[in-house]
Amino acid sequence: FVWEDSTDSKLSQNCVDLVQRLVADDRQAAHGPADVSISDIVVLVDSIEVGRNVAETLHQKRISLATTFECSWHRNLTKRDLKLEFSSQRADVKISTIHSYKGFGSSRLVVVVRSQSSTKIVFAALSRIKGSPLGQSLYVISANRHVNNFYKRNF
Repeated sequence: FVWEDSTDSKLSQNCVDLVQRLVADDRQAAHGPADVSISDIVVLVDSIEVGRNVAETLHQKRISLATTFECSWHRNLTKRDLKLEFSSQRADVKISTIHSYKGFGSSRLVVVVRSQSSTKIVFAALSRIKGSPLGQSLYVISANRHVNNFYKRNF
């Protein structure tokens, strides 16, 4: 469990940096036992804007992605098409809004929280972590002062 305080202006870049580290770790692990996979990484954001910024940057860095929102490389796909194409089974890093990821779960979850996010949405995002025989990883990058203070007081 990793918690990182951030600011709204740095959320996207902090998330990109973390996902790049996770992908690099996965690529190193590919030469040994296959206990982690890029397809297990799910980034949940509370706004399409933040998610799109993260997705565009990761795409430029040639990281394979699946998203639930429109990005520059999605040609002629509607929002509905993107949601139908999006699957927890895809072998990509997945980026979604917290609400769009309802009903799915992941053992490697990155939650990105803006300063104005409600605590309800944060707890909804945290409920998307699922157990795995290999364990689970939860990363929270938060610009929300109230949520950050709650974490510091209780964990």
